[in-house]
Amino acid sequence: MASNSKNRLPAEALPVRSIGLASILLISSLAWVLAAKHLLLQQSLARDESALKQSEAVFMQARENTRSTLKIESQLLADDPRLRSALGTPGIDEATILDILVDLKKVTGADLLAVLSPSGRVQAVAGAETFRGLDLGSSAIVKSVSSSEKSVTGSWVIEDRLIDLGASAMRYGDQAIAYLMVGSYLDKKALVQQHQITDVGVGVVIGGKLTMFEPDRAEDRAGFEWLSSQTPSTDFKVFEQIEPSPLLGAIAEVPGALPPSRIVWSRRPESLLPSQQPLQLLLWGPTLAALTVWCVVMFQTFVKK
Repeated sequence: MASNSKNRLPAEALPVRSIGLASILLISSLAWVLAAKHLLLQQSLARDESALKQSEAVFMQARENTRSTLKIESQLLADDPRLRSALGTPGIDEATILDILVDLKKVTGADLLAVLSPSGRVQAVAGAETFRGLDLGSSAIVKSVSSSEKSVTGSWVIEDRLIDLGASAMRYGDQAIAYLMVGSYLDKKALVQQHQITDVGVGVVIGGKLTMFEPDRAEDRAGFEWLSSQTPSTDFKVFEQIEPSPLLGAIAEVPGALPPSRIVWSRRPESLLPSQQPLQLLLWGPTLAALTVWCVVMFQTFVKK
């Protein structure tokens, strides 16, 4: 009996021990919740980054497919006998060339057809009247096609609209007599399809100005405008905005476009989506249970006193 009484804790030590165990349980559960939330956040960010990369890849592949089609069309149209005959006629007038371009534009469904002189001056254009007579010899695509034996692709900006181009040289022997441009505008329909496929917002920035974006909602404009002001990276980079509302995004330059143009992608972090809120609340279950135990122990301790 004496031995048992020695090993038994004094009555006054029991509340202290209970409080200590309850506190350890509460702290451990809180640490678990914080660790779990951190892990879930990292996994969520990884999925967000993957979604942005996938959206960029899908968009760029769609544009590459468009450019490949334009490249083939420019090759075929550069061999059109009516056009070659007209351009081979000394002193041919613009109206005659334009009539042929209008007919070819209807047949192909292209947004733009233009014939440029060997120096890069626009001789005739269907689909962009503001380009009539302009000297585009210094543009990247004209430099590229003039130095290449094959058709090339590129981009222009026409009245705040980005247009992808295919270009081919029209030659007699080794002599280029003209360059033919076939173009397709990047329109809102393409942005809508991109958003529907990837669930990632996409916008077009030309000369620092946001010209169109999807989803086209007032609450999304601020995020796209913030992204348009960021400096793009040569490698894929995720940009993160915290205030006024969390946002993740990516930016890609459009090579050769003047004024400088960009494509931007935006995504609201997955962790903030309504579907994620129940999971966030469930994480606090063990901590609430531990807090309840701790409160009960503290209450009983003070009542006994």
